Amino acid sequence: MNINRFALLAVLFLAISRPLAAENLVRIGTFDRNVNEWPAEGSAAVVAWSALDAGGSTSSGSALVTNVSPGGSNGEGVHQCVFAGIRAGARYAFGGRVRIPSGQARTGFVMVGLRWYASSDCSGDPLDQPRTDEATALDSWILLRESSVAPETARSVEMLAFPSKVEAGGQLQAYFDDIFLSPSLVTIPSSASIHGVGGTFFHSDLWVMNLSFSETATVTARYRCFAGQTCDTAPRTLTLGPRASLLHSDAVSSLFASPETAGAIELTFDPTVGDIAATSRVYTPSLPAPTFGASVPGQLSNRAMTHAVFLGLGSSGGAAGSGFRTNAGAYNPNSSAVSVTLELHRADGTPLGAPLTRTWEAHETFQINGAFAAVGAGGAVTTDAWLAVSASAPLFPFVTVIDNQSGDSTWVVPWEDAASAP
Repeated sequence: MNINRFALLAVLFLAISRPLAAENLVRIGTFDRNVNEWPAEGSAAVVAWSALDAGGSTSSGSALVTNVSPGGSNGEGVHQCVFAGIRAGARYAFGGRVRIPSGQARTGFVMVGLRWYASSDCSGDPLDQPRTDEATALDSWILLRESSVAPETARSVEMLAFPSKVEAGGQLQAYFDDIFLSPSLVTIPSSASIHGVGGTFFHSDLWVMNLSFSETATVTARYRCFAGQTCDTAPRTLTLGPRASLLHSDAVSSLFASPETAGAIELTFDPTVGDIAATSRVYTPSLPAPTFGASVPGQLSNRAMTHAVFLGLGSSGGAAGSGFRTNAGAYNPNSSAVSVTLELHRADGTPLGAPLTRTWEAHETFQINGAFAAVGAGGAVTTDAWLAVSASAPLFPFVTVIDNQSGDSTWVVPWEDAASAP
């Protein structure tokens, strides 16, 4: 058994130094001082800033939307195109707080919704149009929330907030505040609980924390093992009180009951209730003996990449007792297969070996041991090569460089790369 396969790599993406928290991808969804980022979708909607705030803040406000459509059964409101942070196949939570004032001559309901687009600017025909539930209560702030998976070809999404008027003529008003669109899935691309050569035991400890100061968070954890392995994929429910954290030592075995396997961990949560932080560490041997390993942080679903580069890769030319070796792999979070191409380069950009293309099946984790040999450059001796990874859909690529003398490893940060040369 090759222990390199189970020393298990992880990815450190951009912004790795920041704490993990759900990002609100919409611009000024709290309407602190204006509604400049939220134009009316058509001539039958009028939008204005209001000092009425969903949280009662005196330094913020909301958007007051008036539906003046001459016809009945018609929704009119505000919209915003979002393209930054949109990844096909990623799950997003969306919604906001809404309020319908009483004393109006017309009745109706309020909704928040999305329109997914294959274009990068919300143009063309929508791919999908998910909506939240309808809100009809009067004179109280109601939280609407729902989740949606971005279609496989999605590149942008239009956020909508609107009152829908039942009767013809007249007008219907509603307030909107705290509009959000946030990734709701955290991925730890690589974890393990497996024995290798010489009795080594690589295993992963998992930490999860609820960042909310007031709400209890429910996190659904699921394990995705390597292709060819048998593991328990049933979801586990983790409940964390406000500002509480938990540790699962040797999580693959203790939490997921899948010893002698390796793979990715997915954590789904509701960012409207509380953001979470998650990290893990893969190491050998077991405590309390001295250990070596590396931290493997969780990554929000919108951090998946289609093009990435990894710098500072090493190869000893096949010598086992000196220099470095490099392994590379990926976790495919998508529900369909993804084609991935790996290309190694010298520091000056010239190719090392030939491009290697492989198909990652849905939810598959796979590692290529000895990346230099795999592309036909096993004789190279270097410490400054770089790897370009390109994929047909966003996934989590990972690379590690291992010191052949000490056995210690370095998790290499991927930089998001351009899709093609200009």
